[in-house]
Amino acid sequence: MLKFISEILLSFSSCFSRTAAFEYFVILVTGFMVRSDSLGVTSVIRDLALNLKVYPCLIHFFHASSWEWDTIFCQWLKTTARHAPLHRISGRAVLIGDGTKRAVDGKYMPCTKKMVQESESVSKQEFIHGQFFGAVGILIGNLTKIFCMPLSIQIHDGDKAICGWEGDESVSHVVQMLRDGFRAARYFGRCLFVLDRYFLTVPMLEEWQNESKQHPDLIHVITRAKKNCTAYEQPEEYKGRGRRPVKGKAVPKLDRYRRKNSPDPLSLVKDTEERARIIRTLKATEGYVLLARIAMGIIQMLCLNYGDKLSVSSFRYLRTSSQQVMAEASMIKYLGRNLFRFMAQQDGLTITKIIFSRQIPAKQEDFDRLVS
Repeated sequence: MLKFISEILLSFSSCFSRTAAFEYFVILVTGFMVRSDSLGVTSVIRDLALNLKVYPCLIHFFHASSWEWDTIFCQWLKTTARHAPLHRISGRAVLIGDGTKRAVDGKYMPCTKKMVQESESVSKQEFIHGQFFGAVGILIGNLTKIFCMPLSIQIHDGDKAICGWEGDESVSHVVQMLRDGFRAARYFGRCLFVLDRYFLTVPMLEEWQNESKQHPDLIHVITRAKKNCTAYEQPEEYKGRGRRPVKGKAVPKLDRYRRKNSPDPLSLVKDTEERARIIRTLKATEGYVLLARIAMGIIQMLCLNYGDKLSVSSFRYLRTSSQQVMAEASMIKYLGRNLFRFMAQQDGLTITKIIFSRQIPAKQEDFDRLVS
C-alpha cells in the first residue's frame, strides 16, 4: 500500500523546480491523507509527528514560485488516467461538475463575498461570507462501488479584478466549469459531463458549441431543463387608489448584497506589490485545496485496490458496514493507525525518507517497536 502511494507521489517530481518543494508536497499530501482533524498545516505536523521548525516552510510552500497549479493539475489528470479504474457508460467516462460555497472568517481574503445560500438545509444560514469554488470530478470504481474522484477545484467567482491584473479573460462560473470539463476530457477521451440545471444557460451552450468545433464529440453535457421563474417579495402595504398589488419587488438572483454600480473592492487596489501579494494568496488557497483533493483521490484508489484485503471491524465500529468496498473514512482511519508501521517496515522508500527527515528524532527503541 505504501509503495503504491509512493509511486503516485513520485510521478509529481517533475512539476517542481526545487527538490525541497517536492519534498514538502509529499509531506502535505501524506498528511492530508491521515490527518485526524481539519486544522490546516497544524494537523499535518501533529499527525506526522513533524518537527515544529517545519511549520514556516509548509506555510511558505503554498506561496512558492517553484511550482504552478496548472502543472500539478495536468499531472494529476495523467495519474488518474493511468491508475484509476474509470467507470464508463457507453464507452464514455463520466465527469461531474458542481459549485460549492465555503464560509471563511477572513473578510479581507481575496475573492471573499457575501453570498446567498440556496441549500434547502435548515442548518445553514441564509447569507454567508465566503468563497465560491467550482469542482470537477470523475467516476471511478467497479461493479459494486463507485466513487467520484476529485480532479480540480478552483475559485470561480470574485476574481474578475485579479484576472485583469494577469491579463486573463474573466468568465462566468458556468463557462469556467465547462472549460474545466473540456480540459479534463482531453486526458480521458470521450466523456459525459453531468451538471445540474443551474448551468443550463445561453453562455454555457455557446461555449460548448465553440469548444466542440475544436474538439468534436469530446463531451456530451447532461443536465436538466429549468423554468425561467422569478421570485417576488411580499407586496408592500396598500396606499392610495387603484388596484391592490399582488406581488412586491423581484428578488435578484445572486447579487442582492451589492449595489449594481458599486465597485469591486479588489479594483481599488493600485499598488503593484499589493496586487502581487493578493495573487499569491489566491494561488495558495487554490493550491491548498488541490493538494487536499489529490489526497482524497489517492484514498479512493486505495479503497478500490486494497479495501477487500482489510477488516474494518478490527479497528473501526460501523453501524452500517459495507460488504463491498471500504469507505474513505475507514481507509483514512486505517492509514492513520498504521502509517508509521508501514514506514518503519519499508524505510527504503522515498516517501519514508522524506517524512523521516522532517520528523522529531525518535529513540532507537521506539523505532524497533514500530518495526515489530
